[in-house]
Amino acid sequence: MPLCQCYNRQMLRIIFKRNPLLVLIGGFVSRLGSMMQSFALSLYVLDTTGSGAKFASVLTMTMIPRLILGPLAGILSDRVSRKKTMVFLDIASGIITLSFAVYLTLTSSTSLIPIYIYVFTLTTISVFFEPSSMAIIPDIVTKEELPAFNSAMQFLSFFAGFFHRLLQVYCTVLLVF
Repeated sequence: MPLCQCYNRQMLRIIFKRNPLLVLIGGFVSRLGSMMQSFALSLYVLDTTGSGAKFASVLTMTMIPRLILGPLAGILSDRVSRKKTMVFLDIASGIITLSFAVYLTLTSSTSLIPIYIYVFTLTTISVFFEPSSMAIIPDIVTKEELPAFNSAMQFLSFFAGFFHRLLQVYCTVLLVF
């Protein structure tokens, strides 16, 4: 049997299993949402301050937790329940995002401090979430399905980035013209 046919069958088996499908869809939605939120928040800072430097400083806040906490996150993901970690961090992310949205709605503050705290906190959550989400994959697919699943994950990650860029261009054109 040609490799292509075997690979396609593995992909179809993965797509029709509940847990792998949920992980694939959840990962896609999460990546796309994070990218869009980062873009929207950056535009918000640029719009309210008019400063490219402040715009860049918000983006810089996403790098600090990755540099400092990245190695620790990998170690912790191997020592605690991956599923519980993912559920807890998803809930925490939702609560923090909702709280930030309410804060922005109720205040007219243009201070960047709450934005820095929000971006830093969500990036920290992401730093701890990602190793757990990657480490759980061998628990939900067979060894034979692992290459096809990893390929699907990479494709969806690429597609989320591509779709995000298209939306960025569309939004930028709408704002500029």
